[in-house]
Amino acid sequence: MIIQIPPWHSLIQGKYENKRQAQSNPSEWPHIIVKNTLVEDGIIELKSWYKYKGEADPYGQFHLSYRYDDDGNCHTTSINTLTGEPTNCPWHWGFYNGWWWGEPAQDCLLNGALVQSHVRFNGQEYRSRDTGVDPETKEFKWGNQVEKGEFYFTRINT
Repeated sequence: MIIQIPPWHSLIQGKYENKRQAQSNPSEWPHIIVKNTLVEDGIIELKSWYKYKGEADPYGQFHLSYRYDDDGNCHTTSINTLTGEPTNCPWHWGFYNGWWWGEPAQDCLLNGALVQSHVRFNGQEYRSRDTGVDPETKEFKWGNQVEKGEFYFTRINT
């Protein structure tokens, strides 16, 4: 039996929220919306905002340029469209057990911190952890602390 792998750029598209997680512990998990849209062939826009602020005031907005090695391996580079700066953090994505999994392809610094992040999605669920640590001391600097786990987003049917 041949397993058909859904293309990364098709499966990532959509709008997701972590409403249930945010309602379970609002002080720990802010209510966030993530929207991924195809801007043009080879570019996905990733936009994130706090629910209370609205889409017009995102805290993150990136254009992800993507390319495939084969059906189950994808690479992305990104530009922060709020600042116009490249992030210098290329990512590698692989397809495994129905999920696309991604993490930085190499050590990279963002806002002076070493990025220790990952994302996985399957078209209905989108899970992520964004963490930055001091490159030397490994002290937590920004994002979500590793021991607190992932953000759990589910697709919004809009």
